[in-house]
Amino acid sequence: MAVGTPPNPRSSGRARLETPDDMQAILRHPEVLLACNIYSVIFDAARNRLYLASGSTPAAVRPYRVHELFAPAP
Repeated sequence: MAVGTPPNPRSSGRARLETPDDMQAILRHPEVLLACNIYSVIFDAARNRLYLASGSTPAAVRPYRVHELFAPAP
C-alpha cells in the first residue's frame, strides 16, 4: 500500500474497514499512531493471514509483511 494521506477516522464517525489496506491506513493516521508503536499487527481471519509491521518506531508506518497462518483443510 502506498502511504499517502490516510482517511480521517473521525470524518464520518465510522471507519470503513474492508481490507487490510484500509486498516493500515487507520493505524498510520496521525490521530491514531503512537510514537512508541513497536509492532503493528492485523489479523485477517477471512483470508487466513497475519500482517506484521516492525523494525523501527513507529512500526505502523513500515511495510507490512504477510504471513499465511494455517494450511488449507484437505
